[in-house]
Amino acid sequence: MSNAHPTISIKIMVINISSYFKLNALPSSAWLEQTEHLLIGHPEPSDIFFFYKPLLDLNLGGKSAFYRISSNNPQKEQHRVSNRKSKSHKLPSRKTESSEIKAILLRFFIDYREIDILVVSQEIVGPVPITKDALNQHYESLYNYAINLFTLPKEDITYLRRYSCWINATFPQEQLDDFAEVFLSDRTLRPIEDALVCAERGFLFQITAAYHYALYERYILMYGLLLAYQISLEIFINELAFLTIENIGSLEQLRKECAEFNAIFYFTNPVKPGNSNLRPSWNKLMRPFNMDTLTAEMMGQLEAITQIYRIEQERNHRARERIEEQERLQRELDTKEHERAKQKRQERFNFWLSVVGILLTALTVIEIKPSDLMQFLQEWGQLFTNLLQNLG
Repeated sequence: MSNAHPTISIKIMVINISSYFKLNALPSSAWLEQTEHLLIGHPEPSDIFFFYKPLLDLNLGGKSAFYRISSNNPQKEQHRVSNRKSKSHKLPSRKTESSEIKAILLRFFIDYREIDILVVSQEIVGPVPITKDALNQHYESLYNYAINLFTLPKEDITYLRRYSCWINATFPQEQLDDFAEVFLSDRTLRPIEDALVCAERGFLFQITAAYHYALYERYILMYGLLLAYQISLEIFINELAFLTIENIGSLEQLRKECAEFNAIFYFTNPVKPGNSNLRPSWNKLMRPFNMDTLTAEMMGQLEAITQIYRIEQERNHRARERIEEQERLQRELDTKEHERAKQKRQERFNFWLSVVGILLTALTVIEIKPSDLMQFLQEWGQLFTNLLQNLG
């Protein structure tokens, strides 16, 4: 993915292989400052323009950013020196020649659930790497470059095991089918008839005109977007799978995020209608991803979780109603018991009051001597004390 592309007229067989990685953490701002804003075009580079506005428009929240690793990047320079040292120890009989490894960084869905895709590429000049072992050597080289490029822990770089490549016009056509089968791990591709060949593992593209170099980089951006779509949908599906009754309260937030993703970011064809040469290519690149199946699975799973949530809400509602009914009945029983106790106390009070009234009436006809008055008062005082205690 270099601005200085080889010329088609030179009869040298060249293959440019790219590997794709997901960054689970973003490089530091200092690292990003050492990159160049990615420009695409041949021979005059220009800003990226072929996506629908929601993918790039800051006002709609669909912000994306694309970077090319600059030539003065310290990590890149260090890797270049390391590469030169390692090449000096190789056997002189080796005929293939690998050029400098380069990379671009694709940032999608910024300020939302950002997905960062790193694409590492290297041109190979010489014999075609037909065997898996030969290709794996190149993949290993690209992987080592990726993990040494950033000051990030190794676990923050996920190898997606997705690949793409372009081949120049001098590539032997009799070897194209074999190479495509090994590179894309798909025998059903035979025979190869079109310039753009796509499979689940990735895609390859044959350069037959000068502007195809820029077109290939556009394919890389579209393929990166498809990977970002797939990763995002799989993250939603996994979150829904682990959404249990205990944390069901977070369902509404997840429902909102799913709806925002579909409304702001997800398009089955995000290429502008005017780019007629890119829209069919997008459809070809998208076909192996089964994005419709993933989207349907996410929406179906979301609906199932929503049904569980509603059933749980209904069950909780009925349980609350039963508890409230039991509490209401208990309050009624307590009120009746309180009224019965109060009535019994009043009846006892009225009874003893009647007794006292009868006794006082009787005593009015009894003559009491002064010497017996104190004893009389003490006995009646004790009587009233006992009466009050019984009523209490």
